[in-house]
Parts: sequence; structure tokens; C-alpha cells
Amino acid sequence: MAFKNTLKERIYYWKQSRKYGSTDVNRVRSLIESLRPLTSSFPLIRLGDVGDGGYLIPDCIDGLSTVFSLGVADSVSFERDCVKRGMRAIMADASVAAPEITSLSEQYTFFPNFIGAYRADEYITFADLHAKSGISPEEEFIIQMDIEGSEYQVLLQMPEELLQKARVIVVEFHGLTEMFSPLPFNIIHACFQRLLSTHEVVHIHPNNYGNVAVKKDVVVPTLMEFTFLRKDVGTFRQVAQSYPHPLDADCTPLRPLVLPENWHH
Repeated sequence: MAFKNTLKERIYYWKQSRKYGSTDVNRVRSLIESLRPLTSSFPLIRLGDVGDGGYLIPDCIDGLSTVFSLGVADSVSFERDCVKRGMRAIMADASVAAPEITSLSEQYTFFPNFIGAYRADEYITFADLHAKSGISPEEEFIIQMDIEGSEYQVLLQMPEELLQKARVIVVEFHGLTEMFSPLPFNIIHACFQRLLSTHEVVHIHPNNYGNVAVKKDVVVPTLMEFTFLRKDVGTFRQVAQSYPHPLDADCTPLRPLVLPENWHH
């Protein structure tokens, strides 16, 4: 698939580069190479509905009893499937009322808070949410995160001991096309490098609601769902080169968007 920026997008990135400078494309390329998804010893399964709200994760979650869902919105299909696998779903989102499903089962706990890097007004930290949940400090868990751009600050602020207890992390990263500007690139780079110190990427799915940015041979979708598996859980082999995965599904009825080749070749 050939990717090209629209005229409007080209003008936007030209203005950004004039105002803030432009990230060396080799730095962007190097970051992408470090994020190419690996094949692990666990096959991928889909939890959640086909479409938005469903994610591919490695089938290594037997024995886990908790999933933390940060950013719920109107869909709880991922949480529902985790509960079917024997987990308790700890959900947090101040932008919506408690999902109706929370009144139907004690396996769902909802906190009307945004997750951020500090406590203020409706915001609490992930460490606060972890403490409120009553989960044992020794217990491993899953994190699913779709918090509209706050993921970078939350992941950079998360205590190391909690990051180490997350067996699987699923994050929708927003604003990835901004990595072509130096300041956003530094934040995005720092966040991914922190995750890669403990976890490996095992799947990437671009959200086709967003657009893409193109610079030379580097194509970056603005919205992408990443699945990470902790390094000590599985064994990892070569880069997974077949995309889309058979279980992938477009998030919206808009035009399809497959993972660009520079992310997996």
C-alpha cells in the first residue's frame, strides 16, 4: 500500500518543522526498528469485540486474577472477556458514568477518575488505583490503557515495581505522527524505551480512525494499539512479518489501514 500525506497534512508538518525544527528521520527510523513486534512462544488471541475495544494479546493469562482498564468510554467488551477468563476488572474513567455491567457483577469495580501523573481534582495515579483495588503487591496483572494521550506521562511516572508486575500491557498510543517534531519525539522515545527495558512488543494494530504521516520512507500512523509481553514470561523469536494478523479488525468502518511495512520489515 502506498502512503502519501494529503496537502493539508504536508502544510501542517511543514509549519511544524519551521516552528520547532524537525526530528532527524534516522532517529525516527531507529525508534521504529526497536519497536518491531516479535513472535513470542504464546499465540495471540483476541479479547473484546471485533472492531474498536477489542485487542490481541498473548495467550499467557491463565492464573491472572486482575485486569486494570484505564479509559473505559462506552465499551467494556475487553473487560467482559477478561472476567470470563476468571479475572476481576478494575476500571477507571472520569469521562463516563459507571458502565451498566458494573451493577450486574461484583467482578467489575469502577472508579470515576482519570489516570495521570499526579493527584489533582479527578486525577489519580496508577499507583493510587492499584492501592484502591486491594490487589496484593505480589500479584501480576494486565493493563489495558486508552487514555487519549495521557499514556506517555502515566507510563513514565509508573513505579518500577508496578511495571514489573504487569505481565501484559495493551496501550493505544495517540499522536505518534508528532514524533517528527523534536520535543514530542523525545517524550515518545523515552516512554517506549522505558517499556522496552522490561517488555517486548508482540503486536501492533493501527487504528484506522487516524491518519498517517510520511517522511522519506518512514510511515507513521497517528493512532496505534501496542501489545507488550514482559520479557521474563515468554521466549521471543524473529520479527513478526505477516500483517495484518488474521484476528485483526478495523476499529471503524472507514477506509482500511494496515500496519506500514517499515514497522515490521
